[in-house]
Amino acid sequence: AEIKNGGAVAGDVYLAENVNGQENTYAGTATFASVTSTGEITTQVVPDHTVSCHFGGILTVNGSVSGLIDFQNFTDTISNYIKEVSELADKLRDDTERENSMITDGIYKAVYDPTKQYVMPDKKDAVPYFNFAPLQNALSNLKTKADNFEQVLKDMMDSGNSLSLNQQKELGKILYQTERTLTRKEGLPRRSWFKHHIYAPGFYTGYGVKTLPGVREAIEQRNWQEVEEQIPIVAEVLTNFAEQIVAATEIMKK
Repeated sequence: AEIKNGGAVAGDVYLAENVNGQENTYAGTATFASVTSTGEITTQVVPDHTVSCHFGGILTVNGSVSGLIDFQNFTDTISNYIKEVSELADKLRDDTERENSMITDGIYKAVYDPTKQYVMPDKKDAVPYFNFAPLQNALSNLKTKADNFEQVLKDMMDSGNSLSLNQQKELGKILYQTERTLTRKEGLPRRSWFKHHIYAPGFYTGYGVKTLPGVREAIEQRNWQEVEEQIPIVAEVLTNFAEQIVAATEIMKK
């Protein structure tokens, strides 16, 4: 909704606003295309002044059916990410303890080829137990808000009620802005130009994506202080995201 000079893809629905002067476009119109359950693609051309309200209506009507508005799925995904970074820390701790033990017991030295020169590895700092409670609490809050949104949406659709055009526009604006709450102007450590705290290209691995990059990469690089700093930051953006869900839910309750 309210997209200028471009388009957006979200779930089953594609919205593109055409502008005057561009080749093969409808001047001053917007084209909506949706995919039906049978795979058929349908399109509709509407005047650009109705874009926001029309798209808001699509979000409201099709949301729970098509998966376009699926905050519960997002919550499940975040849950997996949090589990992954916690398990990453546990594995790194176990690996470090095992390697340090091998150094202490002289196992590396015992298996060295005496005809060759080797450098004995140094022991690594022990991996501390991190406090993931802020992330777990933020996840629990997010799940509660997502479940409530889905229930209110389902109740509204089952009752046959609909939103006014102004409500649709207001809801659409909130929904397309939810992603922005997962960003911070300060950006990520060592690369402030990347603002997103859920997904980002890896700093040390090239352009491959890292999930919960601030926390994950701090663990991988054994930067314990940074791990503790990044956990509450990620918890904060998840809490902000949950507040957007609350705002969207309240509109549907009106």
